[in-house]
Amino acid sequence: NVFTKQLVMFVAEFVMSIALFAPGWIAVFLFYIRLNGQLQSGKSAIRGGSGGRRTNTDVPTWRTECPDQLPLGWGRKLHRKSREGREKKKRRLEKEWEKIERERMERKRRREERRGEQNDINRV
Repeated sequence: NVFTKQLVMFVAEFVMSIALFAPGWIAVFLFYIRLNGQLQSGKSAIRGGSGGRRTNTDVPTWRTECPDQLPLGWGRKLHRKSREGREKKKRRLEKEWEKIERERMERKRRREERRGEQNDINRV
């Protein structure tokens, strides 16, 4: 009776481990045979010149026909957004710096007060 339960648990555990580890082993195997050169694509790569655009016949023409420069309004908007981001970051850093300075001055003031109290105690 105990042996049957153990056998059932062993089989269930074995099946679950296969289900969990099989995709990983398949990926490792495919990567290995690809590295060996046994797994190659039958479709040849279409390469453009250096710095040129690549042309692919599967891509619609409206996807490949884009201007070399952004429209004037877009460039201004992008520049403005980046400038606003820099200014916002600068203001945030200035606020953080002011907070750090206030905390530093407060610590210095407390330290001086403690020294003054110690001097008063020593005089007595």
